[in-house]
Amino acid sequence: MDALAEGGITTMIDVFDIVAFVLFGGILAVTVQVVVTLGSLPGRIAQKREHPQAAAIAIASWLGLATLVLGAVVASGAEAISCTAMGCLWPASDAISSRFLNRSIRRRVDRRIEVVEMQGARQRTGVNVS
Repeated sequence: MDALAEGGITTMIDVFDIVAFVLFGGILAVTVQVVVTLGSLPGRIAQKREHPQAAAIAIASWLGLATLVLGAVVASGAEAISCTAMGCLWPASDAISSRFLNRSIRRRVDRRIEVVEMQGARQRTGVNVS
């Protein structure tokens, strides 16, 4: 008698199931490789350029990747994209205050450069600098 006629359930794995499992495994392997490459890339670049804080950059890149992935999982898809876009566009919406801030910082840096140049000129001429 047939197993279905007796009320039993038969499972049969065919070629399509095996192909699907192989493709899923390949996609999973490629995804893991891409994540590892992206996570380690800033640290490797910092080491190659002999940055003094290369270890901190490597740790920060992994933390950033972890929070990006967790944020995408929590926000689930479209919301993650809109949050990322909003984060990128937010500084541009505050252009007036950032221009003022940049101008203010530029003035302070220019004043500091003038002070340092004056101190250097005094030291070259022999004037006592206190």
